[in-house]
Amino acid sequence: MKRLFKSLKFHIFMVTFLCTMIPVIAIGVIATPLFKNRTIARNVTMIQSQAQLLTNQIRSTGYIEDPTIDFINAELVALGNAYSGRIVITDSNLKVVKDTYGVDESKTMLWDNAISALKGNQGVYTDDENDVVIVTVPIYSLKDATQTDSNSQVVTDSTTTDGSSIQKDSISNIEGVLVITRSIADIEQEASFVENLVTEICVVLGILMIAVSLFVSRKFSTPTDKFAKRIHELRETGSAHEYNPVYTENADVLDEFDRFREKADTVEESREAFVSNVSHELKTPLASIKVLADSLNSFDGAPIEMYKEFMTDITAEIDRETQIINDLLSLVRLDRTGAALNIESVSLNDLVENMLKRLRPLAEKQGVELVLESFRPVVCDVDEVKFSLALMNLVENGIKYNKENGYVHVTLNSDKSFAYIKVEDSGMGIPDESIPHIFERFYRVDKSHSREIGGTGLGLAIVQEIIALHGGEIKVSSVLDRGTIFDVRMPLSFVAKGEN
Repeated sequence: MKRLFKSLKFHIFMVTFLCTMIPVIAIGVIATPLFKNRTIARNVTMIQSQAQLLTNQIRSTGYIEDPTIDFINAELVALGNAYSGRIVITDSNLKVVKDTYGVDESKTMLWDNAISALKGNQGVYTDDENDVVIVTVPIYSLKDATQTDSNSQVVTDSTTTDGSSIQKDSISNIEGVLVITRSIADIEQEASFVENLVTEICVVLGILMIAVSLFVSRKFSTPTDKFAKRIHELRETGSAHEYNPVYTENADVLDEFDRFREKADTVEESREAFVSNVSHELKTPLASIKVLADSLNSFDGAPIEMYKEFMTDITAEIDRETQIINDLLSLVRLDRTGAALNIESVSLNDLVENMLKRLRPLAEKQGVELVLESFRPVVCDVDEVKFSLALMNLVENGIKYNKENGYVHVTLNSDKSFAYIKVEDSGMGIPDESIPHIFERFYRVDKSHSREIGGTGLGLAIVQEIIALHGGEIKVSSVLDRGTIFDVRMPLSFVAKGEN
């Protein structure tokens, strides 16, 4: 159930269904009261128009003084029947002179709306309990028939329902009140019909929208299902059917996935090649040691010089094995804890000078000249130990892979943002086809010569990893048999990943 609620199909279904049904239901909820109120308002307007005509007749005929006028009584009865209601006429003292029901004649009507009408105010009162609407209209005297002063005073002995009395000594132009009661049962029936109709429409639309929402959710989630199926096929079999996305977004996701898969395949191939290279590199010295040991064991009474020579070779192979393992451990530590750098402000001039001092005996042994050219003092935020290792690998490679009477020229410079270190040698150079691969682990340009001078194929990989951890860059240019140049650019201020 939880999986269903989190599925794309369910969310698309609910959004489609609710976005359609909520407005429909809202319209249904509003429609019935709106229809009822507008119908009642129209009826009230019509009643008020007819009441105006009726008050004119009552006033012109003097009906209030003589309520026996037959045609007025007939009109009152007909109007009451038409409205399924009741018509009451009072005089200026709120005494009932005519009641079409004949129950309240000669009685005094003490009702707030009637009293308000006696003051010149037309009133409308809706009694939802009895399903009636009551309209009260003042009947003006003939001499003031053209004016409707709502502020005029009324002459009466009556007392209102709130206890206040109407003063007789006020001059009045209203001679009575017409009260029309109209049954709204028919309007309620029509409103009920409209409500039932809207309910039926909502039910039909609800069923229709369920079907539409299911179709839409299936339509929009199908590409995702196909995409998931394709990934499953790739995982299980390594291949999948061709999938042509319908929507641009799905095509973009598919392209990104294919690029990710290609990168993952590349990483997997690199991992397999790395494991193969590590196995080969570690196995070669061991094989050499075994051959040398077997050779020693096969000789009986061999001279001491031969034993020394063989033991020297075995020691060299052990040193080579140790160097490979140390380089591998360095790479592993950089991969795992690369972010744990001990950053401090370091004078690169002193760092490079001390590093060249340590390497000068090796350079003299190889007949290589070491030259440092520094243009200005450079202070940079680096991990001194790791960065020294990277520079030492570059310079040491320049010494080892150089020629007799060659040189290694180290240049140090900076601007306001970066430090620039260039290591240039006059060595054997790197072929153009090998340059893109020299930072790969265990890659060697000249494998036989590398093994001869003790290279593991991991030095430049370590250099690149260290420089990248510091946020720097390294570039290489080379001409075969003429030399190689490594250009390093380092930010003077270290910024950790994720910081601005």
